[in-house]
Amino acid sequence: MVIGYVEVLRDVTDLKSVTDELRRANAELKKLDQLKTDFMNIASHELRTPLTSIRGFTEFVADGMLGDLNGGQKEALSRVISNSDRLLRLIANMLDISKIRSGKLELKITELDLSHLIKETVTEMELLAQAKNISCIVDIPDGIVVAGDYDRIEQVFANLLSNAIKFTLEGGSVSVTATEQVDRDYVMILVSDTGLGIAPDDLEHIFEEFWQVEKGKGTGLGLMITADIVREHGGAIWATSEVGSGSTFWVKLPRGGAGVME
Repeated sequence: MVIGYVEVLRDVTDLKSVTDELRRANAELKKLDQLKTDFMNIASHELRTPLTSIRGFTEFVADGMLGDLNGGQKEALSRVISNSDRLLRLIANMLDISKIRSGKLELKITELDLSHLIKETVTEMELLAQAKNISCIVDIPDGIVVAGDYDRIEQVFANLLSNAIKFTLEGGSVSVTATEQVDRDYVMILVSDTGLGIAPDDLEHIFEEFWQVEKGKGTGLGLMITADIVREHGGAIWATSEVGSGSTFWVKLPRGGAGVME
């Protein structure tokens, strides 16, 4: 026997309106993000060619090919070359961001001898380290293999080592160590320094675009690109730090499929 009933009506007009507005806003954000990526891509290409030409001609003059130079002239041209290099690195970073965001970052995955790659990268950083009397220590067992694109993985560790040296005081040390994971599917590489350390508030943002621990030092793009490259390889990266006691960046990369090298 039916005693009674309750009828519930709900006006969903407002909810539908909000949903439609959110969809429009999301579409607009995607459009703006694509425009930003396209602009970075075009601007980078348009800037790189003339800047490379400027740098090359400046170096030509600085080498005395058009006549002898005095000390002041050499110093001025040296600054032009240095700033040109800085801008070229920024342009390269912008191009990398454009490729990553558009899904066009091409990786040539091969099996890499990790010890060899790290030692080669450290060698490239020697002059930078020697200028600050910083010792670079590599402790990576022979035979560890990772699966990756050589140039991009080298870029990852060049960025990490460059930052470690930059933020380590004179006479300090930077080390790179590695170990295979227990499951043997990944290799863990640690880049550690005895530098200034990173405050907790900064630590949670260091892989974000344009974030700088010390304002005015660098472009704020290096670590973001480093993290993106590692993730594109199916790996992971994070950092631990204590102010005044240095920092450690942990890089987890897929282990090479061929196993331990003989």
